[in-house]
Amino acid sequence: MSKISTETFECPKCNTKSEFERWHSLNADLSPDAKDKLLAGKLFSVTCPECKTVSQVVYPLLYHDMTRKALIQLVFSEEEAEGFKENTTSVFLNAPGSSDDIKEKAADYIFRAVFSSNELMEKVHIIDSGLDDRIIEIMKLMIQAMASESNPEINIKQLLFAPDSPYRFVIITQGDAFSVEFDMNGYTKIKEAYEDAIEEKSRDCVCIDKEWALGNFAP
Repeated sequence: MSKISTETFECPKCNTKSEFERWHSLNADLSPDAKDKLLAGKLFSVTCPECKTVSQVVYPLLYHDMTRKALIQLVFSEEEAEGFKENTTSVFLNAPGSSDDIKEKAADYIFRAVFSSNELMEKVHIIDSGLDDRIIEIMKLMIQAMASESNPEINIKQLLFAPDSPYRFVIITQGDAFSVEFDMNGYTKIKEAYEDAIEEKSRDCVCIDKEWALGNFAP
């Protein structure tokens, strides 16, 4: 079930106070419109009714996709990520069944903690596309290494998966943004070559990101 509260926001430009919906948890199956707002980048934005200034208001959010069996928690610290990791099984305590049943259900789920709204949107896109975010992170690591090799002065700020047709990666640098094509053959090769290692290195890990890839699969 989605959980929402109404909170007050003060516009940083004109100081007008207005109310906005804060989503503490978002169930994608039960609240598809809210999911659409999330993926459109609108769930964390507030428009001032007076001066029309659009402000970003990012807050902790638990995203739940029952169909694809994924729980993604937006956090702001390593401690919060660790707390989410320790309490993932308890998410299922609202469902009837024995502790063994709960453990079995939890084993089928993807648990992830992310540290920004962009990462949250990216994880949702990856899961919706039926891809493995662990392989995606390894691919991004390789793309960044190749980009740095061809242009040592490049300063990549962010590298994100984009679910366009065809899939691609968006590379954001200090003052520019461009994209590279998603290599499905490369994705398959990584999956086949590192399948066992990926499972081992991601066991009990909820932060599947650049740091995870660097720590385990640096070229």
